[in-house]
Amino acid sequence: MRSSTTMFDTRTAELMRLAPSMPGLNADDLPKTLTRHYARLVSNRLAGAADQPGEEDEWPVDRIADVYEIVASLEAKPELRRAAAFVAGTAQQIIARRARAASVPLATQLIDRDGVDASVAASLLFLAAEQYADANEAGGAIVIPQAGLTEARELGRHVRDLVRGNLGAILERRDSSVERRRAPPKDGRLQRSALRAMLSALGQGVEHLAAHLLAGADEEAHLSAATAAFKQVLALSSQVGSVPLMLASKREGVEAPLVTRYLGPAHLASLLLLAAGGIAEAALTRLPAPAGADGDFWERWLRFRADQTPYVWRNHREAIAREFHLPGKSAVLVLPTGAGKTTVSVLKIAGTLARGKKVVFLAPTHALVDQLTDDLQALFPADQFALQVSGDFDSLLLDDAQLKDIEVMTPERCLAMLSFAPEAFAQGFC
Repeated sequence: MRSSTTMFDTRTAELMRLAPSMPGLNADDLPKTLTRHYARLVSNRLAGAADQPGEEDEWPVDRIADVYEIVASLEAKPELRRAAAFVAGTAQQIIARRARAASVPLATQLIDRDGVDASVAASLLFLAAEQYADANEAGGAIVIPQAGLTEARELGRHVRDLVRGNLGAILERRDSSVERRRAPPKDGRLQRSALRAMLSALGQGVEHLAAHLLAGADEEAHLSAATAAFKQVLALSSQVGSVPLMLASKREGVEAPLVTRYLGPAHLASLLLLAAGGIAEAALTRLPAPAGADGDFWERWLRFRADQTPYVWRNHREAIAREFHLPGKSAVLVLPTGAGKTTVSVLKIAGTLARGKKVVFLAPTHALVDQLTDDLQALFPADQFALQVSGDFDSLLLDDAQLKDIEVMTPERCLAMLSFAPEAFAQGFC
C-alpha cells in the first residue's frame, strides 16, 4: 500500500524514516522529499526542461546522495546503516535517471579515476540496504560502454551481475580472463597503469565475493579476500608523498608534497565494502539443512539455486527464523505480489525432498497447474537431481500408479485421487 503523498509503499517509507535526520532535513520527511525530486524530474522531462534545484531547496538530490552514503559507510547499527544506504541509493537512482532524461552522453567508463556512474552507485547502495528487488532494477540500468579500459568494462559487468544475482556469470568471466590478466598492461603511463591495477583488484574482490556467496556455510576465505582487496584499494587510492625540487638559487634540493588521489576507485571500494557487509550473511548457501535431510542433496540444490537467486531477503529470513521451512511446520503465507512467496515455499519443498519425502502442490486452476509444473521442473531439473515433476493427473488413476517426486494438481483432482487411489498417499507423502 502506498501513501497518498509519496511514491513509496508503507514499509519502504518506514525504512527511510529510520535514517538519521540532518540540519534542515527531518528523516520523517525523506519519503516526501525524494518523491518531490522524482516528480520534478518527470515534470521537467515532459516539459522538455532541464532539471534544476529550486532556490529554496536546501537539500538537492545530489547532496542527499552524498551525505547519506557517508552515513551508511560510518554507521555501526545495521538498521540505521540499511536505512541510510536505501536513502542514498534512491537519490543516486534519481540522479542516474536525470542524466538519461537530459540525454547526457554515455561516459567513456562507468568507473574512472574521478568517479563512479550513478547507476553503479545506486545498485550497490540498494544491495547494501538489502533491498534486492530495487538493486536488480537499478542494475538493469547499468550500461557497459563499448570503449574505455578493459578492466573498467569487466568491473562494470561484475557489478551488474552481482546486484542482479547472476553470480555464475562472474565466475565464468573470471575463468575466461586468466590468460589476459597474466599479461602486463601495454600502457607506459604510470597513472593509467595504477588505475588499471586498482580496477583489476576491485574486480578480483567482486569475484571472491561471488565465490563466497556460492560456497558452503563454513566458507570464509573468499569473503576475507574480497574485503582485503576492497580495503587495499581504498588505502592505495589516496597517497601523500614528496618529490625533490631543485631551486635555481640553491644547489641543495627541497621536498615538495605530492598528493595522489583516485576518487573513483576509492568510491567504488567503499561501496563494495558496504555491500559486502550487507549481503555476507544473506547468502542462500548458508542455510543449514533441516533435521533428517540428506545434507549432500540440500547443499547441491542450494548451490544450484544460488546461481540465479543467491540472496535470502529479509522477509524470507523472518519466515526461516520462525522455522517455516522445517518439516512438520504448518503455516499460511500471505505476501504481496513480488515479495517472494515462491522463493520461500520452494525451500519447504527442497527440505521435504531432501528427507526422501514426496510433495503434492495444490494450485487453484488447471492453467496454474501447467505453469507451476514448468516452474518446478526448472527449479528441480531431472538431469541434476534425478527428480520427476508431474502435473499429469490422469496417469495417477492407472493401476499401480505412484506419486512422482512432485505432483502438481488442483484441489478437486486431489480429492478425486483420495477417493480413487488412496494408496498412492502411503508412499512417503509429505
